[in-house]
Amino acid sequence: MRVLVTGGSGFLAAWIMRRLLARNLSVRAFDMRCDSRLLAELAPRKSI
Repeated sequence: MRVLVTGGSGFLAAWIMRRLLARNLSVRAFDMRCDSRLLAELAPRKSI
């Protein structure tokens, strides 16, 4: 299953993505902000 998470650089979205990735789901994040430090800390990008 593929999941799109909007507001991806936010606190809640980062934790949700972390849980989805732990279930081996394909996750994409979308956000209007350029600052992705929180996202990188909580849900590090897996190699494709």
